[in-house]
Amino acid sequence: MAQTLPVHLLAVDDEMDILNPIKLGLQRQNFHVDTFTNPLEALANFSLKKYNVALLDISMPQMDGFNLGKELLKIDHELKICFLTGFANMEDRFRTEFPHLSIESFLQKPVSISSLSNAIKKLLFQI
Repeated sequence: MAQTLPVHLLAVDDEMDILNPIKLGLQRQNFHVDTFTNPLEALANFSLKKYNVALLDISMPQMDGFNLGKELLKIDHELKICFLTGFANMEDRFRTEFPHLSIESFLQKPVSISSLSNAIKKLLFQI
């Protein structure tokens, strides 16, 4: 069954100057976006079936994005996840810890809103 709009996104990044443009840009693309700068707060506020996709920064204090992704998938195993990072050397760890996810689930910052929107659509609609 294909996912239809509206699409609800959870975006978690400890840097507000990255998170705000992502939120505004994706809202202009008709996505509903909730943001958190603290991964533990995002986890505590996560609700089953509320989100279609989680956009997770990898390098964050308190909990990295890979561990947050694992915890979110324990709650909602159908959640789609897209990791964002400024570090290319994280790709090997991504492939090791999430072998079932496609490479579209790993994006390097800076990322354009159109690239991010396309990655989200690929994850949701299998295009």
